[in-house]
Amino acid sequence: MPSFRPQGCQGHDGGGFYRSRTRPFVGSIALSLSLCGGIARADLTTVGEGKKMVLVRAQFPRRQLAAYDLFVVKCTKCHAMRRPIRALRTGITPVTGSVFERGGIKAYVVKMMRKEDSEIGRGDAKILARFLISARSLAKK
Repeated sequence: MPSFRPQGCQGHDGGGFYRSRTRPFVGSIALSLSLCGGIARADLTTVGEGKKMVLVRAQFPRRQLAAYDLFVVKCTKCHAMRRPIRALRTGITPVTGSVFERGGIKAYVVKMMRKEDSEIGRGDAKILARFLISARSLAKK
């Protein structure tokens, strides 16, 4: 069976020259892809698709369930839950492209709190920020 060899491969000795030169390169690509796959994976469990996508409540510890419920009520008042889920998974807000990590989350909650019809008070904002920071750390695992 003929094997693939690029034309013009100088110094091919009929056996392993081409293969021995590419093996470390292929191995390093495979290692890089496996490492990147672990970094990009999001461990937030969701159900539904599109505008009906929601976070699964059962994945959060009991002490966070009240905060989860507050999140569902307040954050879905103005937009689908898909938007904060995307920010939690990627670490970037979908509309502005801002960083959605600890400091960015706090700023984003304050921004939402200032919206006219948000009905998010100062106490709710603290609870929501803590919950979102915790959920973001879960997504990074």
